[in-house]
Amino acid sequence: MAASSDAPYDTQRFADEVREAADFVRGVLGEAEVALVLGSGLNGFIDVLEDRKELPYAEIPHMPTTTVKGHFGRLASGKVGGLKIFCLAGRSHAYEGKNMYQLTFTARLMRALGCQILIATNASGGCGEGMVPGCLMVITDHINLFHRNPVAETFEDRALGVRRPDLSTLYSPRLREKALSTAEKLKLKLFQGVYVSVCGPCYETPAEVQSGRALGGSAFGMSTIPEVVAARSVGMEEFIRGIRPEVQPERAYNATFLPRKHEDPEANFTAPLPPPIIAPATGAQVNAAADYVLAHGVGEGNTLADVGLYFAPSHGAGLVKRLTDARAIPYRDIPHFPSISPSSRLGELVVGALAGGQRVVVLHKNALEGFSCEESVFVARLLRVLGVSTLVHTLIAEKRDAEAKVDDVAVLVDALDFTSIHPWTHNNPLRPIQHARLFNVQPLQAGVAKAFEAQGVKVGEAAYMAFQGPSLPSNAEAAIAHKIGCPLVGTASLGLVYASRSNGISVLGLAQPAVVSKDTLAKVHVSKAIESLLSAHPPSPAQPHREAADLPATIYTQQQVTPHLARPVTQGVPEHIQAAADHVLAAASGGQTGLALIVEDEALFQPFSAHFAQLAEIADIPHLPSGVQLFRGELKDGGASVFVFKGIHYVAEGRPFSEIVFPMRLLHAVGVTRVVLVGRSAACTSKFGGPGDVLIVNDHVNFSGRNPLFGPNDDKWGVRFPDMSNAYDLAIRNVAHDIAEAEGIAVKRAVVGLFVGPVYRSPLDSRLAQLGGADAITTGMVSQVVVARHVGMKVGALSLVSGALEATDDDQAPAAGLEQSAAQTARLAARLLAQLATAGKHHTDAVPATNAH
Repeated sequence: MAASSDAPYDTQRFADEVREAADFVRGVLGEAEVALVLGSGLNGFIDVLEDRKELPYAEIPHMPTTTVKGHFGRLASGKVGGLKIFCLAGRSHAYEGKNMYQLTFTARLMRALGCQILIATNASGGCGEGMVPGCLMVITDHINLFHRNPVAETFEDRALGVRRPDLSTLYSPRLREKALSTAEKLKLKLFQGVYVSVCGPCYETPAEVQSGRALGGSAFGMSTIPEVVAARSVGMEEFIRGIRPEVQPERAYNATFLPRKHEDPEANFTAPLPPPIIAPATGAQVNAAADYVLAHGVGEGNTLADVGLYFAPSHGAGLVKRLTDARAIPYRDIPHFPSISPSSRLGELVVGALAGGQRVVVLHKNALEGFSCEESVFVARLLRVLGVSTLVHTLIAEKRDAEAKVDDVAVLVDALDFTSIHPWTHNNPLRPIQHARLFNVQPLQAGVAKAFEAQGVKVGEAAYMAFQGPSLPSNAEAAIAHKIGCPLVGTASLGLVYASRSNGISVLGLAQPAVVSKDTLAKVHVSKAIESLLSAHPPSPAQPHREAADLPATIYTQQQVTPHLARPVTQGVPEHIQAAADHVLAAASGGQTGLALIVEDEALFQPFSAHFAQLAEIADIPHLPSGVQLFRGELKDGGASVFVFKGIHYVAEGRPFSEIVFPMRLLHAVGVTRVVLVGRSAACTSKFGGPGDVLIVNDHVNFSGRNPLFGPNDDKWGVRFPDMSNAYDLAIRNVAHDIAEAEGIAVKRAVVGLFVGPVYRSPLDSRLAQLGGADAITTGMVSQVVVARHVGMKVGALSLVSGALEATDDDQAPAAGLEQSAAQTARLAARLLAQLATAGKHHTDAVPATNAH
């Protein structure tokens, strides 16, 4: 029976829609045992089907449609060699603005129609040795650089598949052997390799091609993984074949582990779809939540807690039983708690006293994956208001590297969040690139070994790499952790760790391997060791920190993007861009100019005043995002007129890309064709550089899993799949280098890696970036460059190194004296603009503003 159209959309309704679609298709086409997904350019295969019947996707109830050229959008049935199959001629892609659950619809539909085997094909770009255009590759494993788990939105509902599908043998060895033997009989060369899934829709930069190869990949694509993982979750056998439409050395075009189970006590949940984006709590709401905890969880006369304890499943029950004067409050009862994850529905906050008298706040009965991003931020803010100065955070991890040595319990000295979802709060305003360690409680770290050794438990130091659950990482993904020296992987979120550090709370991390011997399991008592540790090393008390009632300042602050898209999913609103452009052209004196400068922040902007004869702000620009200012100025050197933007927004703020890249689209609309970007970065190692170095950016690697071209493509702005081979214009780079030499400014050429941020001082982040070919890490800039290439603008980028990612023993600030380096960066950028203006006098490349759309 169909769900009511006005009922809230959730996993139950989604499952009902899959069944409705299956019933409809079954009535027209019947059932089949094999489903074949046809990638770009392969739709003609349906012509070889015998007894062929077809259904347009648009006629199938609830079936997602595709907007990509080359994908027909038809479901065909027929026979090949007597075997009846379904052919899906066309698929949807995440870059079209689709949520992950929508991309899994077809796989679920095929399973409902009786299919036992899924064969998926795609057209992708290859970088494997010996590959040539048009060659074939059997996919043996994948690396998901999109960083979203295809079943993360639906795994709570058992009607939609098993909770944690095993990806260790995702791509059927049996079917792969059949394919290899068949190819040999046909005398076809069939490669085998790892498929690297990228977010798209723009093609890979040359640096990204090299990065994918270094990470272990053989081919690049923008699809396939959602349907394959979903097929595994509903019990299908998968075989994937990729076809290389073109292969070049520096470019790619469009192209038996059983973990110990930690199931939640409740069997099933119905979850909303898509996952809700919850407005962040105000300071008044966080204070109200703290008041509720104080009223219901703290006995009269007791002091507030100094320590917060977050326990992974099975870790905290014993300690909670031993607390005196304990009060338990379900998370769901706390006012304004943003309930999204299983943890929020299962867990509870317990306030009580340890045997030594220390009062603690215990976060207990959590799901294996932990809190969502929004929940993490809320909890961290709540703990801070309650006076918590230190958080002890435990998690359960997997040791996937047989050669790595991991003790019974590991003190976490570093971590890498491969989900690209980092909580970033403005309660304690911080830069997106931090200069502090993520785990920073040195006295407690030193005392952990002694506390566990009293139990006869071996303790060592280790690092942890977090992947988005519910399924564990693929073998190829776990191999990346091995390459960067990280022995532990898992799906336990680091969200609360990042959010706590952003709120000024120190964090001690402890990890227990999921697979240990029975003897070890019997003697490891995590909660007892923590009790002993806190008794011997009581953290310094902190004063409760009430929040200002009007925090956050904007609706986006602390919002963070738990689903992979910040809505609205659009490249921009043309009418808004044009209205802003009309205002700018009417308000700016001096007519049109083809030059612009974008400066990332105030500190970088200040030295530019010495290089402009005048710099007048253009006020009241309609639809311009808050925190961004536009000026019109004349350079002292040569008198060229330049548009100047001060301030950009970051992905970590949770803003939609339509706002983040508004400045670049506005510049295009007013006729600008060449832009100089000035931003910040952190050097991966001191061997490459350090604070104060000035970089000329040669290229970038997008590690973020996000792209500003998500959503329906506006052909007036640019093509669906822009070429990124010369993203940072070579001529502009060379001019910048010549100027630096002439002016005596020391510069380095660099590839930057885009991380969502905030990025902490971390060897793991550094090693991942270096493995991927990056010299430095940035949290901004790249999105602006992608949009510039989309609309055909030329870009040059300079970056001031403000720190390094190598860990130190303290939370030291970046080196002093960056003002002089910022002044040199401004001098170089101003001279570069002057040179570009001079060159522009000989050939006008500015486009009329009226034709910009």
